[in-house]
Amino acid sequence: MKSLVEKWRREWEIIVFLHIVLEKQQELVENMWYLIVALYFSLSRNITNFLTMKSELKIHYKHSSSSTQLLLNN
Repeated sequence: MKSLVEKWRREWEIIVFLHIVLEKQQELVENMWYLIVALYFSLSRNITNFLTMKSELKIHYKHSSSSTQLLLNN
């Protein structure tokens, strides 16, 4: 009888341990998703800012080129 109780106690400890491990794993997965979403928005914002800056520089370059051409023509 005592060995049966010990066996059940040991199995219960294993079940509790696995439950705790699974909870921690779920927390890690949730945190990873938050990190992935944060990285995505950060990268998309940086790419958008880069493309906007690139197009603004292109427009500025076109204006400065036409200004230079006007100065050279005069």
